[in-house]
Amino acid sequence: MSAIHKEIAQRCARRILDSEILIYFLGNGINIDIGAPEIRSYDDFWKEYPVFEKNKLYRADVLSHDFCQKSPELFWYYFGKEYHTYKNMKPNECYFKMLQIAEGLKRDNYYVFTTNYDEHVLEEGFPEDRVFEAHGNINTLQC
Repeated sequence: MSAIHKEIAQRCARRILDSEILIYFLGNGINIDIGAPEIRSYDDFWKEYPVFEKNKLYRADVLSHDFCQKSPELFWYYFGKEYHTYKNMKPNECYFKMLQIAEGLKRDNYYVFTTNYDEHVLEEGFPEDRVFEAHGNINTLQC
């Protein structure tokens, strides 16, 4: 680690230790290295699902309630593959490190706000009452 990176890491650590509350904001990027599809990568999405390219539909369109109502067969076709992908992924080391940091603060004022619906924060051991899932989760099929 370079001197500048070490200094930045030390400043971040001091701020975390001095903070009154710790909130992690998580999104798709944390899971890319373990096989999650890039949500904003339309070319890859359309290569895998050419039927959606024809109508210029994106992941967010296909996973919407409106699309489910209009095209349930296509919705469940896509969701089935998405479910299988996410259920076979395991949390990466970042989740463990975040929990270690939070628990190391020796106080109960840490939380996770996530737009992911894979439940990795819960699988890694974050208490359910500290996790806010903006889009619901893949196991309850609700938001």
